[in-house]
Amino acid sequence: MSCIYYGTADVERLFGIDETYSKGVASKAAQVISNFGEKESGAWRFNFREVVFIKHVKDFTGILSKEMAFKSALELFYNIDCNRIDIRI
Repeated sequence: MSCIYYGTADVERLFGIDETYSKGVASKAAQVISNFGEKESGAWRFNFREVVFIKHVKDFTGILSKEMAFKSALELFYNIDCNRIDIRI
């Protein structure tokens, strides 16, 4: 089974998430999750799970704060207990 990867331009075109926004979320997530995304020649590439993670943060930022949406995504997608680590966005 092959895995499909999406660049930041693909994420913007297919999911409507600005490239700058997805890069910001990815860089913050990579600080907590060592294998989040992949940088190839300075450009980010994401698998579908990572794209949905970014979309979750984007969608729930309107309901929660960006920090809470990010923590919520970490708990849902990666089972990380955010009460035990200090994360600031």
